[in-house]
Amino acid sequence: MTNPNNSGRRKFLAVAGITAASNLFPNLIREALAVPANNATGSLADVAHVVIFMQENRSFDHYFGNFGGVRGFNDPRAIQLPNGKPVWLQPDAAGNPVLPFHFDTKNTSALAVGTDHSWKGAQSTWQGWDAWVKKKTALSMGYFTRTDLPFYYALADAFTICDAYHCSIFGATDPNRLFSLSGSNMGWIKSMGSLYNIDSAGYYHNDPKYDNITPSVTASAPNWTTYAEILEANNVSWKVYQEWDNYGDNYLAYFKNFRVNADGSRLSTNSPLYQKARAIAPGSTESNTRGTRANWLVNAFADDVKNNRLPQVSWICAPNDYTEHPSNSPNAGENLTARLLAALVANPEVWSKTVFLLTYDENDGFFDHMPPVMAALDGNMGKNTLSDIGQYENYNGIPVGLGPRVPMLVISPWSKGGRVCSQLFDHTSKIRFLEEWLVQGLGKNRDSVSAKIISPWRRAVCGDLRSAFDFNQPNVSWPSTVPGNTSYSVPTGKPYPQPPAFQGFPVQELLTGGMRPACALPYEFAVHAGVNNTARQVTLNFFNSGNAGATFIVYSLARNDGPWYYTVEAGKKIEGEIWNWSGD
Repeated sequence: MTNPNNSGRRKFLAVAGITAASNLFPNLIREALAVPANNATGSLADVAHVVIFMQENRSFDHYFGNFGGVRGFNDPRAIQLPNGKPVWLQPDAAGNPVLPFHFDTKNTSALAVGTDHSWKGAQSTWQGWDAWVKKKTALSMGYFTRTDLPFYYALADAFTICDAYHCSIFGATDPNRLFSLSGSNMGWIKSMGSLYNIDSAGYYHNDPKYDNITPSVTASAPNWTTYAEILEANNVSWKVYQEWDNYGDNYLAYFKNFRVNADGSRLSTNSPLYQKARAIAPGSTESNTRGTRANWLVNAFADDVKNNRLPQVSWICAPNDYTEHPSNSPNAGENLTARLLAALVANPEVWSKTVFLLTYDENDGFFDHMPPVMAALDGNMGKNTLSDIGQYENYNGIPVGLGPRVPMLVISPWSKGGRVCSQLFDHTSKIRFLEEWLVQGLGKNRDSVSAKIISPWRRAVCGDLRSAFDFNQPNVSWPSTVPGNTSYSVPTGKPYPQPPAFQGFPVQELLTGGMRPACALPYEFAVHAGVNNTARQVTLNFFNSGNAGATFIVYSLARNDGPWYYTVEAGKKIEGEIWNWSGD
C-alpha cells in the first residue's frame, strides 16, 4: 500500500515515551525467555493461542542481511548476474554498479525512504535478477544494521528467524495480504482503491460506517472464503485488534461478507464478522486518531491477555505511524511489538501457550539477493512433477510467485535459542500452520479447516512453519546478555540517503561462537549432472527423497536465456533435462 502521509507530519513519535519503554526491552526479552513452555504433550496440542502481526514493506536483506548466521550478505551461494558479476553489483541504467549500502538513520531521511512496489510485470524484466536499481532506484539497495534495529536483532538472537520466508507475490500489499488471510489472491493483482476508506487528512482506516456499499463497488469486492470464516465455522475463537487508524491493513474489511449483509445492506453490528473483524478498540475514535501511540490497540490486547480472554487466533493491525511502512520509523514498530509482547509476558500462563508471528506483507522495492522460486508455466521455463500447479499461479503468462524474501520472526516458548530456520515459506505457511494446529492440536477435521484455495504448487513447496519450533525440548538456554534498544525520531528536512562515493561489498556481523543454531529441515535431494562433450550438451537429473517438495533454479553462464525452474515433489524425480551449451 502506498503511504499518502510522507510529509513528516509528525516531527517525532513520542520519543520520550518510546525511549523510556526502550529501557525495559532487554528485561522483557529475558522475562519472555524465562517462562517455561507449556510442554504437557510435547506437541502442537500445547499451543493455545496464535498471534499474527504483519507489518509493512521491508525485505529480508534490507532488515537482516547484516544479521549474523543467516543467509545474508556473506551468502556463499549468492548467484551471479547475467554479466558474470556477483548479485550485489546491481547495474543502474548506465550499467554502473550500485552495491548494498548502510542507511544512515541519524543524518539522512533513511527512515522515510520508500520505492516502487507494484506488480513485477514482465518476467523477462526480472529473469536476470539485475533490475533492482533500474526499476526501483539506488535507494532499493539501502539496509539497516543492529544499531538501527536493536530490538528486532535482539529478538532474533533470542528466538527463531526464518531466512527463506518469501512474500507470496512480487507485488504490492493488496494481493499479498489476500494470500495471508485466505491462501490465494485468486488472480487479484491490482490495488483495491475503490474499497479503501481514506479520510480528509489522507489516513487509511476501516471504519465500517464509511464503507462504500453501492452495488457496483460491492460487486467488485473479493468474494471468496477467508480463513477467519473457516475458524468461525469450526468454533475457533478469533479477533482482529485495531484502532480507528489501522492504515487500512485489515484486509478482511475488503471482502464482501465483511462489508454487507446477505441483502446488500451495511454489515450489522450484531454480526460475528463485524464484532470480531470490524470493531475498533475501545477508546479509539475518529476524533482522537491523530497522534495515536497505539495505546488503544495495546490496551485492548493487554486487557484480553490479563483476563484470559485472548482468542485462539488473533490478527493485529498497527496504526499508520507504527506499521514500519517507509516514511514511518522501524523503531516505532519495534516499540509496538515490544508492548504487545510485554502484555503477553505479563501473564506467564498465557504466554507459555502462545505463538507470536511477526512478518511483513511485501518487500516494498527493497533489494533481496535471493531470487524466488516459481512454478514453471511451460516446458520453456522448466518442469514440475505436479500435474496441476493451480489456476492462479499463472497471471497472463507470468508466474505469480513467490515474491522476494521478507523478515519472519517466530517468537514463542517453543522457538527459543536464537535459531535460524531455512525451510521455504510464504504467507500461506501461516494458514498451513493453523491448519496443522487445529487438526493435530485441537482435533478438528482436516477437510473442514483446510484452506482449499491454497494452490497445489504452494502446498508442495512451501512449509507449514512447524520446523521453526521444538515442541519436544523447548526450554533451551538463552543469552546471558541482551542488547538494548535506541529510538530515533523520524528525520525531517534531511537529505535522502545516497550510495557512498566509494562503495564496498556488504558484510555480515560476526557471531560470537561461530555459527547460529539451525532448525532441522525436511529436505533430502540430489542433482546429478552428465556432460556430453561431443554433442555439447549437459543433462541434469533431479531426485527428491525427502519429506518436502524441493525447488531448483538452473542458471547458465554460457547462454543468454533462462533461468529454468524445477519443482520436484517429495519422493519424486525429474530425469533427462538436456541443455545445449550455446542454444536451444
